[in-house]
Amino acid sequence: MAEKRLKQNRFSTLSRPRRLPAQIAIQISQKIREGVFPPGSKLPSEARVAEEFGVSRTAVREAIASLRQDGYVEIQQGKGAFVSPDFEFKAFKIDSKELATLEDLRAVMELRIEMEVGGAAMAARRRSHEQLCELLGVLEKMKRAIDAEKDFKGV
Repeated sequence: MAEKRLKQNRFSTLSRPRRLPAQIAIQISQKIREGVFPPGSKLPSEARVAEEFGVSRTAVREAIASLRQDGYVEIQQGKGAFVSPDFEFKAFKIDSKELATLEDLRAVMELRIEMEVGGAAMAARRRSHEQLCELLGVLEKMKRAIDAEKDFKGV
């Protein structure tokens, strides 16, 4: 009885409505992927997009900024927004909505570790002798600060 009442008192999870810029970006990116706006083509003006969606130009600017961040568009000052020639190879992004289980999160963390370790290894291989000497100097300054029980202020 108490368990039944407890279930009745629980709320269901709410789904958040997407913000206008996100909705605009989704529709534009879909049209880009479908080939309506092929690579290198110019997107319609902010004013035209705002009119078609019935939103402010600010919402359109935010959507375009999001598309730029995701690698779909490139901005050419004074000319407008153009579809990136290589939008198919857009920036890698992890969608938090896809992380439903602990196993999903573990997989992302393992991927992140592999990428960070690989990046550090690559940087170590490509470093110059001068960079290595500079790093050793900074480490020595850090050691002296620790020995003197002082805060390390950086380089």
